[in-house]
Amino acid sequence: MIVVRLSGGLGNQLFQYSAGRRLAIRLGGELVLEDSFYVNPPAKATPRAYELDRFSVRARRTSAMERRRLIAYTHPVCNRVRQFFPLPGRFRFIKQRLANFEKSILDLPASVSSVFMDGYWQSEQYFLDEAAQIRADLEFCDPMSPQDQVVAGRMAAVSAVSLHVRRGDYVSSAATHAMHGVCGRDYYQRAIRAIADSVGNPVFFIFSDDPSWVSENLQIGFHHYHVVHNNAATAFQDLRLMSLCRHHIIANSSFSWWGAWLNSSKEKIVLRPKIWFSGFPNEDLKVCPPKWVAI
Repeated sequence: MIVVRLSGGLGNQLFQYSAGRRLAIRLGGELVLEDSFYVNPPAKATPRAYELDRFSVRARRTSAMERRRLIAYTHPVCNRVRQFFPLPGRFRFIKQRLANFEKSILDLPASVSSVFMDGYWQSEQYFLDEAAQIRADLEFCDPMSPQDQVVAGRMAAVSAVSLHVRRGDYVSSAATHAMHGVCGRDYYQRAIRAIADSVGNPVFFIFSDDPSWVSENLQIGFHHYHVVHNNAATAFQDLRLMSLCRHHIIANSSFSWWGAWLNSSKEKIVLRPKIWFSGFPNEDLKVCPPKWVAI
């Protein structure tokens, strides 16, 4: 059994699922999603919903009894006990220490049958060798809404570029801002110019949790559309629309990361910020594929 602890929004859930799915394939175990973050949300956490049911994932969620046992097993006291007195026959507990890529999880021996993964696993490297299977797992289950169909039709007819502006708690929460920072006006203006230098007649499709800021601060200079009809409950629809664009300008956000990654075209151009987390160069973290261009 491979258990992966879920937390955060849709982008984080997709990373956690994909890393766990790859390990389950390699070790031949069942993938189980530990979902206590959504059943009993932490007091100070930003409210989030479980959203992997929007995709054709190959995993099941924990039962109430499993959830209680796994929470107890991963309690800090148990962590210390495991550190000094390994418990045979129990889960191999793997907690991501930092945001840095940890290669050791890719090299677990086949003899390991039960693993508990606790982390964010924000790197393609955790599942790159099973990318085709991950893409198959992440087929959308829900049909497009009529409004999304109209937008998708426009995208198909032009050189569509998704442009994602993430602000929200990156701006409103001091702790979140200190960790992530925020992509500012200069980043987006440079990225728009860079796309225009490489793509003939680009048309920008803009996705943002702060469309007023976009309207007041960004000079697009090309045909563009603001995609604003979806809300938090239908954000997965925006993710699908992003993936239908030919090229992408992403924020330092796991949401637009997946919007770009789910576009499987080898011809796509993806522009991303140099800094993903404040103070950590992206190259150290290996968050983005090497072909994605830092701006």
